[in-house]
Amino acid sequence: MPKKLGNEIRNSVRRHSVLYVICVICLAIGIATGSFSIKALDEGQKKDLIQYFNSFMQAFKAQNMDSHQILKISLQNNLIMSLVFWVSGATILGVPIIIILLLFKGFLIGYTVGFLIEGLYLKGIAISSVAVFPQNVFIVPGFIMLSVNGILFSSRIVKNKRAHFSRYREGFARYTITSMLIIGFIVIGSFVEAYLVPLLVKFAL
Repeated sequence: MPKKLGNEIRNSVRRHSVLYVICVICLAIGIATGSFSIKALDEGQKKDLIQYFNSFMQAFKAQNMDSHQILKISLQNNLIMSLVFWVSGATILGVPIIIILLLFKGFLIGYTVGFLIEGLYLKGIAISSVAVFPQNVFIVPGFIMLSVNGILFSSRIVKNKRAHFSRYREGFARYTITSMLIIGFIVIGSFVEAYLVPLLVKFAL
């Protein structure tokens, strides 16, 4: 099963390589925008954010983080975002909405990493590498695949607006099943964020 799924992913990337490149570029633009937006903060705002972050890290070191609570929050955030991607892909306006969502997702990642590096320098690089990177090994590719899947289905809706409802229903079923499989990949990232990342962050601190 994993081998078959891996082959399906590779075939999808080959067939729709241009779409994957576009989605990666949109995500990269969002990351760059998020990281550079830190520069727009004045020194007072940066100082307040750094003080808040340092106090959070002190509390983090002083007590064991509740991994179940982290998992709950991570699943909630990622599943809501996944649902928005899925719903967007099922409409004729899916393409621009998905692009905006990708830019927003990239912005969040870039802002987080940019803040850590801007405020903590080398320590920020170390913390961001263990606090942001591990879960996004699963989450980022998951959202890129979800985006491509949604753009493809939304484009088909636009091209076949007059198609019989039964054809739309069959296509929608395939689209939904594929989306659920991809979301499963994103869920793995949530488990990594809840159970592995806290251990790595404590080690980095």
